Amino acid sequence: MLISCNDFGSAKKFLEKVSFTLQLIQDTSSANINNGHSLFAQHLQKFLKESAFQASTVKGFSKWEELTEVLREIENLYQPNTEYSVEALQDTALLFLTSDLGVRSYKDYWYYEQKSNIARRGEPKNEAVRNILRLDTLSKFQKRSKLNVPFWNALAFPTRPLSIQEIVVICPDVLKDYKLFRLAVMAIRGAGTSEVDNVGFINKKSGDIEHLFALSPPRRDSEVRIALTNIETTPSQWAGAAKGTPDRSLKRYQNFNDLLNKILKDKGRPNYVVFPELSVPRKWAFGLARKLASNSISMIAGLEYYPCASDKTKLHNDSMISLVTRWPGYLSNVDLFQPKLKPSHGERKGLTGLKKEQVEPQGGVSNFPIFAHGDFFFGVLICSDLTNMQNRLHFQGNVDGLFVLEWNRDVKTFSFLVESAAHDVHTNVIQVNNRLYGDSRIRSPKDKDYERDNVRVKGGISDYYVIGEIEFDRLRKFQSEHLQTNGDVKDKELKGSYKPLPIGFRMSTKRAR
Repeated sequence: MLISCNDFGSAKKFLEKVSFTLQLIQDTSSANINNGHSLFAQHLQKFLKESAFQASTVKGFSKWEELTEVLREIENLYQPNTEYSVEALQDTALLFLTSDLGVRSYKDYWYYEQKSNIARRGEPKNEAVRNILRLDTLSKFQKRSKLNVPFWNALAFPTRPLSIQEIVVICPDVLKDYKLFRLAVMAIRGAGTSEVDNVGFINKKSGDIEHLFALSPPRRDSEVRIALTNIETTPSQWAGAAKGTPDRSLKRYQNFNDLLNKILKDKGRPNYVVFPELSVPRKWAFGLARKLASNSISMIAGLEYYPCASDKTKLHNDSMISLVTRWPGYLSNVDLFQPKLKPSHGERKGLTGLKKEQVEPQGGVSNFPIFAHGDFFFGVLICSDLTNMQNRLHFQGNVDGLFVLEWNRDVKTFSFLVESAAHDVHTNVIQVNNRLYGDSRIRSPKDKDYERDNVRVKGGISDYYVIGEIEFDRLRKFQSEHLQTNGDVKDKELKGSYKPLPIGFRMSTKRAR
């Protein structure tokens, strides 16, 4: 830890204390245990040397001269016999890193820092050995991920293999190639997966939805519980993220964790937790998603701005859709990202003032997927994208719920939009807004006015959450019967439960009951 933090002064003081302790033990012990003392000193020297080399694999390490001095102190603990040069230290540190034995994992180095292809020295040529190590699959995964050729042994014999989430983030193509996904999990993690359900984007031939993303949840229900978080993100935090200096203070981190812990303790534990637009630092989002997924909860969150890799003046405004599953054979989650199509007028003006602009994806809403998380079909839009009628039409008949993540001051205008969307899309609209402005709610196309807002919250001086429930199977049955009977719903349990379908409403065959 001392070397990883470049605290070499404290490292030397620590070694002085170790040396003093070893000498004290030797001086105060009987002669017949001196051989044991020597063996212990030799072991301790070896252990500390390994720890020093492992520590030198941390990102950006450059204190090689200081490390040389520390290693000399370690050598003096027992029969010094090695001299170090900076070049030798760097070679040894690289060996630890590329064997995945350093403090820093090799996968982290491969993804973020490796700038060139690595020669495949020592890679087995025997076909039987290659099959056992699944080297051809690893090579295919590397090419599809568009990363540089790795040190093959670090992936074939990893100490910290890529997780399911990391496999998807590094190589999104696996979500379009189910066979590659399964092979990659086996090659990288050494584990088989279920063959029962397809995972990822489903070919349109299997239904009438253009971009359908399918994943099995841990359990199948006819209704889902959704936790709407009512949290505050301040204008200064917005500006900081846009400038590249996001607020990742301890206080803010504790607020997120406290809120999540309260949700996890709730007896009415939700299936989904939803955060507003631009509310979650991207660096924390993966950890928050994993924590929820380990408790069978999915997350839909608006991520704070983060810069485009090729141009720091261009910022991404994304939603993160983390869906929990038992597909690998254990609780895990798959993370997907969906961008905001266009900034609002006020947002564009604010970014221009900071000499920034939002990345606008090509293709528009037609490329946005419909998520089929088991039997629950839903879509996601970010704030002002809801104002475009074509964006709303994309989801009509295809979803049981539409999540709208917002940073919106004009709550009155959006109140009309959400109420309208619930009827013209004929679905449950889950609106989650910044606590500064409020009006987070679940709006349903119910017939009775007092039943339409399942949940509606505003204000407060601290972050909190409210859980609401959506009876999506009941909505589907109503829509199916309404279409079959031309609006003359006869089922006593369904009759009069929802508003009539809008003229021209078409229901996806995947959702029909």
